[in-house]
Amino acid sequence: MVRRFGRLPKPQSICRNRGSNRSRSQSPKKFNDITVKKRNNPGTIDIAASPKYDENADSKPTQLPTAMPQRILNLISVTIATGLGVAYLTPFAKATLASAVTIVIFAALTWGEPAISPWLIAAIIVIFLVGVAASARVKTEEDPDPSRVVIDEVAGQLAAVVILTDVNLWSTVAAFLLFRLFDITKPLGIRRLEAIPNGWGIMLDDLAAGILAALVINVAVLIVAAVV
Repeated sequence: MVRRFGRLPKPQSICRNRGSNRSRSQSPKKFNDITVKKRNNPGTIDIAASPKYDENADSKPTQLPTAMPQRILNLISVTIATGLGVAYLTPFAKATLASAVTIVIFAALTWGEPAISPWLIAAIIVIFLVGVAASARVKTEEDPDPSRVVIDEVAGQLAAVVILTDVNLWSTVAAFLLFRLFDITKPLGIRRLEAIPNGWGIMLDDLAAGILAALVINVAVLIVAAVV
């Protein structure tokens, strides 16, 4: 007796069903190109968006505007380095003019009074430090000691009047002439100070010339006082 079975399914339909089931089990679940990942904390999830989303957009550092623009800093530095613009008053002998203006202003403010005073020492220190910062911004590799930078002459000329006498005609003239002499000739190794980098070399050689001028004047004052 032969039993009759129903129609067997076609082989092609069986393969399709198996292929569709396999593709459904292997394909990951996607929701609008967004993959959901669970963290260790069950209450939170990380959502990584599609490639169109820039994950590094929020991590870029925000550039804050500087408190003082570079143009203003450069303008202030040039103004200080040129002795409030004194260097632009003449095309030559800028250092000599700056020294002359400095000694005239100093004599006008302290005429007949003792030359050494606390405010003079404080002024020399402040002008020296400010001059270092200003000249460092003005100088370039091509011109490490620009002629328009005369703030070093201002500090050096003030150092030359740190003398043990009152401010009078001969003391101011002697301080001016000796400072200019030592600033130009740079004796006793003063010229080596110019090799110090940044603005220190620009300021130190003139300060040393001023100190040397004041030392010579003070020795002369002591000798005259001892003889008389």
